[in-house]
Order: sequence, then structure tokens, then C-alpha cells
Amino acid sequence: MEKYRPGLLGIAEGLGLGRGAAVPAGVSRGLLLVGGLAALDYGHPETTMNVDYPEPWYRQAMVNGHVHVMLGTALVKGAGADGVRDYLTAYYGTDAMWSGLVAWRRELPASWLRLGKPT
Repeated sequence: MEKYRPGLLGIAEGLGLGRGAAVPAGVSRGLLLVGGLAALDYGHPETTMNVDYPEPWYRQAMVNGHVHVMLGTALVKGAGADGVRDYLTAYYGTDAMWSGLVAWRRELPASWLRLGKPT
């Protein structure tokens, strides 16, 4: 897990997440809902973190305009809903957990539109 830690910390920083129980007061603008995928734009135009989402989550994101994102840097030991619950129970509020609000962007980042095109 340690080899992934620098990348995970870069994602947390790019999304403006706070460490432990310190959720930042601001809302970053890094959530894109594109073609049935939720993509987190954390400042690297070549890479995003894409996640599947259930329909109720999508509707709630539309109503609120943002979602609460949590990113853990500790090794996950379980799977499914039970594994997530156990992970959050063990690490919420510790230095291994980062969280914050990420707003839904309604436009693609300009840097994405330039990808693959000669400059």
C-alpha cells in the first residue's frame, strides 16, 4: 500500500480534501458526471478516477450540486458493503482518511479538450 500512498495523497490534495475529521469549509469543483460515469478530476488531465454510482446517488448529487468524497490511504481488508463499513469504522477521523465536498462540474475541463491534439 505504501507505494500507492503518494498518488493517493496527490488525489486528496487535488480534490481539496481535508485530513482526518477536518473537512474543509470550501467545496472543490472536481466531479464530472459523463456518460453514466462519475469522474473525479483531481488536476491531472491525463487521468481521472472513475466510479460507478447508484441512481439515488446521482439524483442526490443533482439536487445538492455536490457529493461528500472520502479517500482512505490504509489497506482495505474486506469487500463489499461490510468491508466499507469496517474500513470507515476503523479509519474515520484518523490520518488515514481524507474527506471533503466536491461539486458537480457542468463543463469539461479545457485541458481535456486538448488531449490527443497537437499543440
